Amino acid sequence: MLLTTSNSSIIKKICSHQESHTNGVIPCGNDQHNLLEPIIIEGKHLTLEQLVQIVRNHRNVELSDDADICNRMEKSVAIIADVVNASQPLYGVTSLFGGLGNRLVCSELAEELQNNLVRAHKTGCGSTIPLETIRAAMILRANAHFIGAS
Repeated sequence: MLLTTSNSSIIKKICSHQESHTNGVIPCGNDQHNLLEPIIIEGKHLTLEQLVQIVRNHRNVELSDDADICNRMEKSVAIIADVVNASQPLYGVTSLFGGLGNRLVCSELAEELQNNLVRAHKTGCGSTIPLETIRAAMILRANAHFIGAS
C-alpha cells in the first residue's frame, strides 16, 4: 500500500485506537522478530517457545496451506455439519450446556447457540484480559483447528 496523506491519517487513527487498548505498546514492523522466518501454524509442532515468541515478541505467523492439513480441517467441518443437519446430540453444538446439556436445540439454532456462547463469555467477566493472553488463546485455538479434531 502506497502511503498517501489520506491513508496516512487513517493509519494514525488506527494506531491511536490501538494505543488506547495496548497501553502504548505497538509492535514495530521493523522489529527483529519480524525479520525471522514466520512460525507456521499447522496443528502439530507448535512449541511453548514459539508461542512465547508470537505473543510476547510479536513474531510473524502464517497458517499452513498444506493439502493434508486442509483436508483434515474440511473433514472435521463436514462431521460437525452432518451432526447438526441430522439433529444428532452433540454436547455444546446441538445441546445446551451444563445442567441443561440434555436439552437439544434444532439444527436451525445451532449456529446461533455458538454465537451466543461467545457473547456470553465475553461479557461481565471482570477486568480486561491482557493482549498477550488474547493472542495466546487465538493462536492455540487456530492450532487446535488445524489438528482437524475440533
